[in-house]
Amino acid sequence: MTPSFAGGDDRPTEEQSRDTLFLMIGAGYETAVNLITSAVHALLTHRRFLALVHEGTLGWEDVIEETLRHEGPVMHLPLRYALEDIDLGEGVVVRRGEPILLAFGAAGRDPEVHLDRPDDFDPTRPAKDHLAFGHGPHFCLGAPLARLEAEVALSGFFGSYPDAVLAPEGPPPVRLRSAVVNGPAELWIVPAPVPA
Repeated sequence: MTPSFAGGDDRPTEEQSRDTLFLMIGAGYETAVNLITSAVHALLTHRRFLALVHEGTLGWEDVIEETLRHEGPVMHLPLRYALEDIDLGEGVVVRRGEPILLAFGAAGRDPEVHLDRPDDFDPTRPAKDHLAFGHGPHFCLGAPLARLEAEVALSGFFGSYPDAVLAPEGPPPVRLRSAVVNGPAELWIVPAPVPA
């Protein structure tokens, strides 16, 4: 079945093509890269968990879900506007027309949900609840693909370079300057520790 676009044409308009490309790059590429680099950084700074993965007592799924909880690739949802007054309780009301910025990342560190050290990276924790892929009808359609991409990348990288370390002379990772996406802007790695 051929999809139908504007005016019944079977070809997308230039605007639809541009929007689809932007969606694929933004949602299908940059977020996966940020998930992978955040997981690599977390494992290289918490090597005991990497050792557990190499031993087979900790799975990549645990690392990926904890990375999504701890440093999700999307930290904020772009602005939305209240369609009507929203009473949040305790005297807080978002008035109709006021901007709303949702902080997905905050859910993964909620101390009422994650009672034990919510700000610490720990893939051995039993519950790794997060909103990294949204929720309900707005749940990301690409979530299974993102998880698979991360597992293939992490297992491939650490399978090929099990002794990789953060470059001792490299700069400390700087976070991306963005109100939406989250991850290291760059990550300096060497395949094995440099002999002293």
